[in-house]
Amino acid sequence: MKPTPPTDPVVLKGLSVLVIEDAWQVAKALKGLLEQYEIEVIGPVATATDAKRQFDIRKPQAALVDVNLKGELAWDLIDHLSENGVEVIITTGYPQLMTKTRAPIVHLQKPYPAEELLSALSDIARRR
Repeated sequence: MKPTPPTDPVVLKGLSVLVIEDAWQVAKALKGLLEQYEIEVIGPVATATDAKRQFDIRKPQAALVDVNLKGELAWDLIDHLSENGVEVIITTGYPQLMTKTRAPIVHLQKPYPAEELLSALSDIARRR
């Protein structure tokens, strides 16, 4: 495993991220963390329908998506976001994904360190 480069707050500033998480405590913590880095947080939202609505309005650059949203699997949402230019980071408690998506994705298994998430978002920001 290669070492994770340190997160540069300047790289993250202004990145727009749609947070799709149905556990309000997790969603609130994610929003707080991202806002510390001056990331534009869209949401959080707890359903695929609300996520698509926010996507249509705001066009985020990246999305954090919990695979299981109130019992609904988010594979179609992940494909929709990816097909429309949004880079997706899947955040889930599942140790391995039986991927049902065509999109290239980053998978972070909960609980994950904030540094892993920030590193993945930094990679996205650098590509933008």
